Amino acid sequence: MHTHHLINDVPPLRILEHGVTTARDLGSAEPITGAVIDKKPYQLRQFYSGPILQAPGGYPNVAFPGSGVEVSGDSAVRAKVDDLHAQGASVISLSLDDGQETGAPWHWHMPASPPPWPTLSDADLLSIVDQAHNVHHVKVTAYFGNDAGAQRALSAGVDEWAHMPCELLSGSVIAEAGSKKIAIDTTIDTFVQCPGVHENSYLLLGAGAQLLYGTDMGHLDIPHAPDSNEIHMLLHAGFHNGFDYPTALTKALIAATSAPAAYLGLAPLGTIAVNAPADIVVINGDVRHNFKELETPRLVVKNGYVVINRPAGE
Repeated sequence: MHTHHLINDVPPLRILEHGVTTARDLGSAEPITGAVIDKKPYQLRQFYSGPILQAPGGYPNVAFPGSGVEVSGDSAVRAKVDDLHAQGASVISLSLDDGQETGAPWHWHMPASPPPWPTLSDADLLSIVDQAHNVHHVKVTAYFGNDAGAQRALSAGVDEWAHMPCELLSGSVIAEAGSKKIAIDTTIDTFVQCPGVHENSYLLLGAGAQLLYGTDMGHLDIPHAPDSNEIHMLLHAGFHNGFDYPTALTKALIAATSAPAAYLGLAPLGTIAVNAPADIVVINGDVRHNFKELETPRLVVKNGYVVINRPAGE
């Protein structure tokens, strides 16, 4: 649900060979183009937002140059949404992040200026959501890390949170997000040093929000493969909601397969069923006993084509 494989030039064949058949990039440079695998009968299935819409001088460009585009004013905002959709964006990304969260990854990247960073005005935020929803019929995902950002996203009708928020959220925000069944790209492993990320995942899952597997692939500390740490943290979110091990692991695996596929309108992708795309990953052993093996699958099939087939035990 959440990568940056395009702007960070992660080879698409490497992603596929490790068992990720579908990747959605939520912050890349323009023009928006997918990564291509040469001379193969298969391709990485890709979706993208293009650059993140941000306030002048704000996030993400202040920390990750090139992954955002500055917008301001109703006509300019709407025109940029139109432009991104015309380039192939299937979702619009926007930033409400003021950078003040403790432990967020950009603190390691020497941002161009210290927080707090400017964020989109309420008027620009509403224009983005209106143009995306009512003109182009696409979803909107928002970057933020604290209660204030979450409240703004909820009030504006944003569909999805690009990250599990870094700071511990208030009970009222958690309850509203749960009642609206907000989709949240987990990225817990990326934000592991944040003080509220684990408890937010436990509470939001319990409240009814949709936790969908996302890793920020492209960041230096995240594998170009299924991230077993992310699965592990989803597993513990299940434990904290009273699920036994088989149920918690099943829900974690669903969050990385059929649930995001359904959210993106790709069902029955992510299931082994008649008429589903033939994307199959086989590991050495039983995933219920060792999901670390997901990072180095034995067999990967994409749309019925064998991408890689390693000897058993290799």
